[in-house]
Amino acid sequence: MCYIADAILNQRLTIAPVTSLLHVEYGISNVALSVPSIIGVNGIERRLEEPWSEFEIERFNKPASNIKEFLENL
Repeated sequence: MCYIADAILNQRLTIAPVTSLLHVEYGISNVALSVPSIIGVNGIERRLEEPWSEFEIERFNKPASNIKEFLENL
């Protein structure tokens, strides 16, 4: 937390895995998950999308689908 706060307060761009609401990154939207992001003075400046294999995408999408389904059932 201190590392991220330091990046924001001292205006130093930093890459860190942080949880945020995804907007079609990795084909997922409206679910908050932790992904590598660029942190700056405005908080999350942008999320990094790494090239993943089909296996990695499937392993990432499964819990995202579970979370989304759970939230819809609330």
